[in-house]
Amino acid sequence: MSDVRKKYFKYLEENSRKVEPIILSFFREIKKNEKLFEIFEPLLLKRLKHKQLRTTITRLAYQICGGKDIKKILPVCSVMELHNMYAYWHNWIFDNKNSVWDGNIKDIRQHINNIIISAAITREVIIKEINKFDVTTRQKQIIQDALSSSFLELYKGQYIDINLSVDDYKFFKNEEEFLKVYENKSNLQSGSSYGLSGYIGAILAGADEHTAQIIEGISRLLGTGLHISNDLGDFSLPRKNKSTFGKAYQDQMADLRGGRLTWPVFLILMKGTKKEITLIQQISKLQALDKEKMNKVVSIIKAHDISGYIVKYLRKNYLNVAKKKLHESFKPSLQRDMFSEMLSIIRSNKFLVELKR
Repeated sequence: MSDVRKKYFKYLEENSRKVEPIILSFFREIKKNEKLFEIFEPLLLKRLKHKQLRTTITRLAYQICGGKDIKKILPVCSVMELHNMYAYWHNWIFDNKNSVWDGNIKDIRQHINNIIISAAITREVIIKEINKFDVTTRQKQIIQDALSSSFLELYKGQYIDINLSVDDYKFFKNEEEFLKVYENKSNLQSGSSYGLSGYIGAILAGADEHTAQIIEGISRLLGTGLHISNDLGDFSLPRKNKSTFGKAYQDQMADLRGGRLTWPVFLILMKGTKKEITLIQQISKLQALDKEKMNKVVSIIKAHDISGYIVKYLRKNYLNVAKKKLHESFKPSLQRDMFSEMLSIIRSNKFLVELKR
């Protein structure tokens, strides 16, 4: 492991420790109502046990653009995680995460009600905390506008995602036509929020709009590439009860089980045998999968080298493009080089390591 890579992981760990108490403080008032706070705990515990990548993007972007006062911007960095949490609440409903749709109708209704309330409160907490930021009035307005735009992009992407089903693969003439829709959806769903994190860091540092847009674009490439990478990593099979970059075993192949058409699924439907295609279509209509069926799907992924094919595309069109833009646009610094190391997660993360085994 290179020296810069070691420093990046140390920086990521340190930043996560710094923002964790701030994130928890955002819910101090809510915690006074124990019953209400109980519905927030599952997601808070889930998120805070992992490294805070979006908050780290904001901090690195701030420093790359010349920012010096780290303590001052930590609350802003922390709100980037609240933005992520807001999206998580709804994603639990869309993808049946955290057993939201399990149980009888009374239990399900309670789950959904709690999540809707949690998401609404989280959104209000974001607005409240922005008003407290120790930044200029102009910067505060820019942050509010950027957050609003990001939310709009996010839910446009979610709409495309939940309406793009496995059965829709036959409406695409070829892979190129599918990728236009799929990459746009991934950009809206994830690229927008990662781009937001980088953009706000640059704005806080006093960067001009052109410079802020450059780092927004680099961060957006990271988010979109990671979304595609995670769609592939959804087919990894970690040991039971083990979490892999935030995804629990029971959530694996959630997109396929939900009938969603992701790139790996599209490639199986295009390249697979008749028997393999039938299996994928059958699985897309199931609520649950046993280990045997999961192993069969992974075997199909490996047989057609779908993992290698997608990773190669990610390296060429996301990782290399983002790194080139970063190194051409910003002068050498430790923060720039750590950001460059962070980009490597696009094609090399724990999801993909598990899938290669």
